[in-house]
Amino acid sequence: MENQEEEVVQSVAVEEDSVTFEDIVKDMDEAEKQAELLFGAQDSTVCTYPEGYKPRQTVFTCLTCTPAPLLAGVCYGCSLHCHEGHDVVELYTKRKFRCDCGNSKFESKKCQLYEIKDAQNQYNMYNHNYNAKFCVCDIYYPEDSGDHEFLQCEICEDWYHNNHLNIKQVFLEEPTTNSEHGKELNSSIVCSSCVKNLPFVQQIPHGKERFCHFKLTSEQLKLSEESISVEIQKFRERLCKCTGCVSVYERANCDFLLDDEDDIGTFEMESKKKAEENKQNDNEEMRELVKEIGMEGAQRFYSGVNEFKRKLGDFMNKAGENGKAISEDDVKTFFSALNNDQMERKRHMAMKKDEISTKEQPSKFSIINFLFPISAAISVRSASAAYADFFAERVEFNSVVYSFQQLKDGIALLEDGVDPFVTKNMHFLPLTLHFFRHLLNTFPSLILPLFIFLDVATALMISQAAGTVWRRVKGDKEAQRIETLVFNLYAFNPITIVSTGILSMTVLQNFALASVFLFFVIGRPTICALIIGAWSSFTIYPAVLLSCLVFRSNGSSLKFISLILIAAGTAAIFLQLNVMLNGNNSNFIQSVYMSIINFSSIQPNVGLYWYFFVQIFDHFRSFYSISFFVLFFFIPIPVTLMMRRDAILHFTVIGLLTSVFFPYPTLNQVSVLLAILPLHEDYKKHFRYSLLIAGTFVSTIVLMPVMWHMWMVSGSGNANFFFGATIIYNVSLINLVMDMIFVYARRQIDLEYGYESKKNMKMDFAFY
Repeated sequence: MENQEEEVVQSVAVEEDSVTFEDIVKDMDEAEKQAELLFGAQDSTVCTYPEGYKPRQTVFTCLTCTPAPLLAGVCYGCSLHCHEGHDVVELYTKRKFRCDCGNSKFESKKCQLYEIKDAQNQYNMYNHNYNAKFCVCDIYYPEDSGDHEFLQCEICEDWYHNNHLNIKQVFLEEPTTNSEHGKELNSSIVCSSCVKNLPFVQQIPHGKERFCHFKLTSEQLKLSEESISVEIQKFRERLCKCTGCVSVYERANCDFLLDDEDDIGTFEMESKKKAEENKQNDNEEMRELVKEIGMEGAQRFYSGVNEFKRKLGDFMNKAGENGKAISEDDVKTFFSALNNDQMERKRHMAMKKDEISTKEQPSKFSIINFLFPISAAISVRSASAAYADFFAERVEFNSVVYSFQQLKDGIALLEDGVDPFVTKNMHFLPLTLHFFRHLLNTFPSLILPLFIFLDVATALMISQAAGTVWRRVKGDKEAQRIETLVFNLYAFNPITIVSTGILSMTVLQNFALASVFLFFVIGRPTICALIIGAWSSFTIYPAVLLSCLVFRSNGSSLKFISLILIAAGTAAIFLQLNVMLNGNNSNFIQSVYMSIINFSSIQPNVGLYWYFFVQIFDHFRSFYSISFFVLFFFIPIPVTLMMRRDAILHFTVIGLLTSVFFPYPTLNQVSVLLAILPLHEDYKKHFRYSLLIAGTFVSTIVLMPVMWHMWMVSGSGNANFFFGATIIYNVSLINLVMDMIFVYARRQIDLEYGYESKKNMKMDFAFY
């Protein structure tokens, strides 16, 4: 008798650890439906941060990265890519939420999908759910809640056990005895805390008419003293939308109740629709796969799928016919047998798989796509060197601080034993003089290849940086497209080609700028600070790029200050090195640095200042020199404060301003910045004067040599002719900067308040 009882107990235990076929199918169906509701409208490959504060999205919290008391949430894509293997808790859906992944709450951890983010999202609303605590009992999710279900408050979006809500007033069109509150069609739950904060919720009448706060009698306005929660059918439909009631909702910060996009039902409908579209896309992708692998490969694929379905069906049917529950051991035995059957097939397919991979490889890394543009870029630069004597005399491509001929003159003085810095026209540091002196004396034939290598490397670096930015937002396919576009825009720009051919020192400057941009994009602020510090020791003005490192400081003032100190320390080291190379003499400071500050070398160029300083009286020179210098280093402050949510656009604007206000610029100084303009494609529809700016830019470049000829050669014009072309050229760049600031502001409005709210509003700057 005792043995029989033990067998019964063991049998019951086995049955409890087993699962029937019907249970599996039911669980799979429920899981699939739930997944469609929550994730159907969301892309698992991107971060939703660029979309701003979305009306509604599924939110997760990572307890591994942000343990209590930190409060932070991440989007669906980041939960999969950035927090895989972490203790991630699903919070269902939240309204007006922007992904926190990678911001200051995550310390040094970066978002892998979209790295450039604000330190914090100031409009996100948090509660104890983000510490994986729910209800007034602070239960830890997903801890078992027993027989009680979770219900979500329509207002605060916290989750509660139904037995803790204390629902005493139920306003329904058709009263029901169903104890499962919240299950009726279009029924909403409002917790006791929200009822207390929003007294009008208790006053919604029983009838079908809409509730109006201002039509209630004083008796109706009396609130229950008891702490209660309410359940209201068709809650949102009952809310009055008169001007007075809307103002009540706005003062209570619950005007989202009038927003159709905020409704969970709307979100679930969109998710279902998107899930159906995804299924159709899956079928299309399957057809594309058949095209790629051919009929033979497709037959093998479908044969394998059908064989697995057949074996799994036989296994399930056999268990169902015998009335036997499927245990864990049965499942292991099935897959073990299946694995053994496939071993030989895998060995046979290995060689075929290698052949397919070999055939597919060129499409990912095409020799023509990679080598041909580089070869072409090298060829055109080599060819341009044949016309170096002609273009080297053009002020559009050369200036006193970038002329290789002036560098050679300084080297000649150095070799003759004459101090090159006794003249005010020597604007190159001792380090530059000694480096190129050694190169000219040892490997003179390598100078042109060196400049070509640096310029092509510049194109490759900005191309790689652009691809990195685009890959986080658009995916690999779009990243390859933008890489090719950016490379071609720089490598085959006639200005960069000519500048390389004449050995302009702007080639080195563009290489430094591209290096800063690349390391800035991939998140290496320390290397950026080192490069900016070294570069600033040559021309001072690149120091304004330090303002861009604010975006890589994770909101830490201490880290930003440390980056500034690194840059300053690097500049000091290079300065000391130049003093040592100059025989412990610092007389180069006057001709190198002060000439940049006080514009002492007045020669025509494509900048703004040369003509101005020709016209003013000498006793005004110091005042204007100091004013322009202070203005230049003041500009990044308001620009950084305003454009704090788009680091790439900020980098572009600061770079353009540096080029415009530099005393001795050339056309090549903006080449890198113009090449990366396609990165701002998201702003494209907001630009107002694209055609006007582009037309002005091209026209003035074409007119510059004409006006120079009329002034200097034919004598039919004067300095105003050439200066008119250069000033309009700079005005076009300034207008480009202003338009960028405008489109940034406009896009932020769209992200914050939605595209529809402002689509009919004309927004203009006072500058126009």
